[in-house]
Amino acid sequence: MKFSNLKIGTRLGITFGFIALLTVMLGGFSYSEFSMIENSWNRYRTLAKPKLDATNHADESLGQGIQHFKNFIMRGKDYEQRFNAEMTNIDAAMTAYEKLGSLTAVEKAEIEKVRSGIAAYREAIRKAAEMKATGAGIAEIDSAIKGADQAIKSALGKLEAVAEEQIKETSVIVNREIVNGERMAVIASTLTVLLTVVFA
Repeated sequence: MKFSNLKIGTRLGITFGFIALLTVMLGGFSYSEFSMIENSWNRYRTLAKPKLDATNHADESLGQGIQHFKNFIMRGKDYEQRFNAEMTNIDAAMTAYEKLGSLTAVEKAEIEKVRSGIAAYREAIRKAAEMKATGAGIAEIDSAIKGADQAIKSALGKLEAVAEEQIKETSVIVNREIVNGERMAVIASTLTVLLTVVFA
């Protein structure tokens, strides 16, 4: 039987039936896509971004600590206490990072390197204080403790890279799902038009 021979009501019924089916399929697909986008956004909001914030905070404290260390060597005063306060801030940032959970083996290892670096850096300023007390010059002290901050700096750089990669992955997923949704909408619209033409 030719479609043209069907009653107008029948043809409209078939057309609306297919359109309804497409609408349901599109709705299901959209729900799935939006769920994936929501999950990706939640991962960014509760994990990747806070990790990056923690490493940035630790890096800022390290920068302040380095400056306090230099000032202590040159001027003494209370810069040792300021330095130790910044080291405490770095450790607190690592604790905040750990509490976020879902840590990889690399992240755990780098956090431990940060903490080991903090201990070594604290020991370096203690050694600098002893050398100052014995009359050692600035150049001599600087030479004895040179590079004490590098272990912390290196580990924080790797943690920052991990967080940035997770943010990048989230962005890729969200963009992909948006594109998939747009494609599905175009396909559904095209099929709707074709069905209308065929069964009208």
